Amino acid sequence: QVDVRILAATNQDLKAKIAEGSFREDLYFRLARFTVTIPPLREHKEDIPLLAEHFLRMFASEMGIKEPAITPEALSLLERYSFPGNVRELKNIIEHALIKSDDGVIRPEHLHFITDSGIPSYPPMTLTGQISGISADFEYLRDLVVKRAQKRASGDGGMSDEERILEYVEKHGSISNSECQRLLSVDLRRASYLLNKLHEYGLLKREGERRWARYRLP
Repeated sequence: QVDVRILAATNQDLKAKIAEGSFREDLYFRLARFTVTIPPLREHKEDIPLLAEHFLRMFASEMGIKEPAITPEALSLLERYSFPGNVRELKNIIEHALIKSDDGVIRPEHLHFITDSGIPSYPPMTLTGQISGISADFEYLRDLVVKRAQKRASGDGGMSDEERILEYVEKHGSISNSECQRLLSVDLRRASYLLNKLHEYGLLKREGERRWARYRLP
């Protein structure tokens, strides 16, 4: 004899599904002994700052970096957004923003939204001028890093971790997580974070998944 408890979750209206004949009524009554309705994130936006801080701490710990700050402007954008993807979408937005940020501060230009309610997918980003759209952002970053790498390789100052990675890939053709770890004398989590960051920026392309991944120039 087996004694079990079943916890089930859905984002569908099961009573409506029963009415249209796409969900079994007897199964519903077996499952719905005690139900809890969790409102979507857009209906309790006061939780967004707390959830954002939680995800920032979680991803910063995974990436082995200091917990970043989030600007009031970025937080205001999050609170104005309707989150059709609910809490999972907020989690993805925070992870993406943390990868894009390179100075420990999450700003509006780091936030990636599904176009909704007049909020652009990528808010405009002001650098040397107004750059709109992620492809322009990538082109700018690629040119910036390559020029800085060439300048510093000629003896004008030290190279950043990202530039050392790009220089290594130019010489050896590709790099893995473990090779990056040895190159920079950092832990594996930090190495994986830097490689993923360069991949997100379009500066490296990834082949394979997880620990077997290798990164090459596009």
